[in-house]
Amino acid sequence: MKLKYLVLVLIALGHADFLKAENWPVFKHYDENHISKVALPIGGIGTGTVSVNGRGSLIDWEIMNRPGKGFSTLTTGNDAPFFAIHIEDGNKSHTKGLMGPLLEYEYEHMEGRSVDHHGLPRFEKATFDAAYPFGTVNLYDSGLPVDVKIKAFNPLVPGDAEASGIPIAILRYEVTNKTNRPLKVSVSGSIRNFIGKDGSKYHRDWKGDKIYEGAVKNINEYRNSTDFRGIFFKPGEVDQSDPAWGTMALVTNAGSGVSYRTSSVENDWSNAILDFWDDFSDDGMLVEKTGLYDDDPMASLSVQQEIPANGKKTFQFYITWHFPNRIAWAKEVVGNYYTTR
Repeated sequence: MKLKYLVLVLIALGHADFLKAENWPVFKHYDENHISKVALPIGGIGTGTVSVNGRGSLIDWEIMNRPGKGFSTLTTGNDAPFFAIHIEDGNKSHTKGLMGPLLEYEYEHMEGRSVDHHGLPRFEKATFDAAYPFGTVNLYDSGLPVDVKIKAFNPLVPGDAEASGIPIAILRYEVTNKTNRPLKVSVSGSIRNFIGKDGSKYHRDWKGDKIYEGAVKNINEYRNSTDFRGIFFKPGEVDQSDPAWGTMALVTNAGSGVSYRTSSVENDWSNAILDFWDDFSDDGMLVEKTGLYDDDPMASLSVQQEIPANGKKTFQFYITWHFPNRIAWAKEVVGNYYTTR
């Protein structure tokens, strides 16, 4: 897809009156007792999807030409993709994952958990409002000076396959300041470069010649353009003809307050997540790490804004991807239409 076309579409989306509306349409409301199985797939028609579940987590990554229900990019546990928030409130600060609480049965596991990011602090309460292609996760916490709405959607123009077939998931984190004083707030997204991991831990390549595991020596780059800035995820030692070969990105259209890291420390015992958390929870601004320490290095992108007393600010992120080598049952490459645009 040509970048110019994508920019025009995103600008049009950003200025659509119904997207600016204070309240999105709601066809179905799910309270905190009925969100455990809710998941909204977002991504253009025929391009693959990632789902936002009822508590705000990113699950079911299916952007690499394979089914992936139940997979969190194969980087599960504390390594799965996630967003977090940092709040500076005078002399106090708060840092939490942008996710609702764990359920009682989710502690029933040989390791004491069965969900991703079981060790991160979370919001006390979550509800979900659905009206495809829009979904809103409502996060509340009595101990925080803010409420958060995660507004997720993908382009969908009825009757227009071209406009509806863009490989993108759009995430808006709408933060409301509940106090009568200004707050400095940062929202950050973290994703491991999982290119080469396509929905099964071990698999033969598309020709059936060999078995390999996951990503090898992948690379993350920070890129800055006029309209967008963020992390570009590149493949390492993955055959260019393999279905798992491709690129992806995590970007924002924020013009200021952006910080990032393209890698982290070595990840033994989840040290990469701990290193990110120590950095982000310090002041909400990220410090770049030099060198790549893992085959699937974790990158993080943060946006910081000041929210006035009783005010509201939106932090917008885009997840995009390009995986051209979809294969048929006969092991021939049939490709993806969206990658020809």
